[in-house]
Amino acid sequence: MEPLAQMLLILGAIIIVLPVLVFGFFLLRQFRLFARLLETLQLQIPLEKGEVRTQVWISNDQERSRWFKMTPSKDAGILVLTSDMVSLYSVNLKGERFTRQFNRLNLRTEWIGNQFMRDSNLQWFAIYEGESRILISSYTGMNALPSRHQTAEIYRNIAGQYAQFPGTKEFALEKNAASLSALFLIALLFVYAIADGLFINPLEVVGYSKSSLWSFVLPITIIIPFGIVFYKFMIRFSVPARETLVLAMLFCFSLQATAVPLIKRIDTAMAAKPMQTYEYRMTKEGIFEPVEKGLPKLNLRLECDYWKHFDDNHPFQFLLQKGGMGLWQFDGRALDKDINVYLKNNPKQR
Repeated sequence: MEPLAQMLLILGAIIIVLPVLVFGFFLLRQFRLFARLLETLQLQIPLEKGEVRTQVWISNDQERSRWFKMTPSKDAGILVLTSDMVSLYSVNLKGERFTRQFNRLNLRTEWIGNQFMRDSNLQWFAIYEGESRILISSYTGMNALPSRHQTAEIYRNIAGQYAQFPGTKEFALEKNAASLSALFLIALLFVYAIADGLFINPLEVVGYSKSSLWSFVLPITIIIPFGIVFYKFMIRFSVPARETLVLAMLFCFSLQATAVPLIKRIDTAMAAKPMQTYEYRMTKEGIFEPVEKGLPKLNLRLECDYWKHFDDNHPFQFLLQKGGMGLWQFDGRALDKDINVYLKNNPKQR
């Protein structure tokens, strides 16, 4: 793997993967605490004949509007349905509890669904309490996928089995023009990254100057803003938040994949001089030191005996180019041709 690709992968791991792992650890801890609280609360609520009880997240519009939150809401609880009442028993990590009861005859409800990222990838519905409302979603632990069906089932139990509301069917990416275009763009970026990175561009990055380090960092830092713009664009064209989040992640990964081949192309296009021949001397098998100062050292180790028929300090001529971004790129096509000819004439020397 090229040094540039290695650098980008390491930076990507530090900037993206490490914070995700830390966040995942604390998130798992929060969900475990909620699970214990709900188990305790479940045992403390007296059983009633014919009741239906479900673990739920309990929120409100103010809590919903918060962007950064470890869990979908500060409160979870038990929703108990009887023939004439809806009861909510709530608990949070601070130990605070409340109980609310609603008469089903006068109950006003509304299906909300999963509209934005701040909905925490869950489906929600509202129970109105005067001018305010309480937001409820099925508690599914860290797995948000069952939320669509489980929350819809709770809502039907409250509003009636024949209640009509949107958002309970799986979204079809191929039937929305924006999501279909996004899939095409993501696939195109991955195809370019593979085709140009592995097959089309013969040049290999073998060195870079200290001043060119910004070319490693810049692609990583601009990916997140591009991902945010992409997310808002998808939401604007009625793609659900869950599907939009997955598409945004794939879009960011595709941008990172295209970074190395694209940087190589830009560096070549900005070069002040064309590809030039430089003299190198072999110090070890496949290891070359430049005769001129300022050129990168070359490590061209191959699993073959091609180099053994050359003496140490044997001179070699290699094609290199220093691009406008400070990257040294090596053209190894002539060397590959010589090695293939040697191995063809010396089949036992592989």
